[in-house]
Amino acid sequence: MYRPQFNAEKFRGLLLYVADQARKNNDRYFGAVKLNKVLYYSDFIMFKRYGEPITGATYQKLREGPAPKQLLRQRRRLIKDGLAELKPTQVFNYVQRRLIPTTTNIDPEEWGFDGREVAVINEVLDELKDMTAADVSEMSHNEIGWINAKEGQTIPYETALLDPIYGDGSSELQMNPDDEP
Repeated sequence: MYRPQFNAEKFRGLLLYVADQARKNNDRYFGAVKLNKVLYYSDFIMFKRYGEPITGATYQKLREGPAPKQLLRQRRRLIKDGLAELKPTQVFNYVQRRLIPTTTNIDPEEWGFDGREVAVINEVLDELKDMTAADVSEMSHNEIGWINAKEGQTIPYETALLDPIYGDGSSELQMNPDDEP
């Protein structure tokens, strides 16, 4: 099984950049579940297209879909370092826990991202922008990696090579065909 090196600094940068973009785009559905899926898709699409993930995070199968094992520790560090805060936000009949950067206009290049990585991240953000946590969770449950892993098990990056949902970079992500206009 492919085991990439985890880049904690880049992971924290990805957390901040994604949270900042969600705030700029007024993504009312952006909470912890959706954040997990943006991280997951960004890393797995990057791996499928270019042979290396962005952060090298280890993703595990959880009830609501794939989530990085390193998330809680890295999020705590961002909060401790004063770079972000966790803000409870009422959405419909539940409370989201949103990661909010303490500064605006996070520059991904300052966190070591190259142009291809930023393009993939922005593509994922754009594709998921109007989806609720339930929508992105359900979508992730249709993937080979999530289907074949047991609860708590690592989802191998190699499964991205087998799954058409990640697309080939020629247009947009290959979401559920029923979702096409």
